[in-house]
Amino acid sequence: MGIKRLSWLVGTAVVATLGMQITVQAQGHAVVDISEWQGQLSPSQVQAMKSQVLFVINRRQYGLNYVDRDAANNTALYVRYGIPFGEYDFSQFT
Repeated sequence: MGIKRLSWLVGTAVVATLGMQITVQAQGHAVVDISEWQGQLSPSQVQAMKSQVLFVINRRQYGLNYVDRDAANNTALYVRYGIPFGEYDFSQFT
């Protein structure tokens, strides 16, 4: 294959690649992070949340000695209404 033909093929491939657009649709459900800042969730709030979220990340504690005051209530509601969740302990290092 000649250099002119190879250059033309590479150039065509580059132009075609740069000209392509790919549209990606994000899934319509969110992953939310819940802590005591959102307050103690009610059964009706969690039941409504089930159709709006894919997963819940629940803060369990802040630092070594502070347990999130609403974590146990909120966790029990996620279990009750079948919402997938994970939990984390928040900390800061200095």
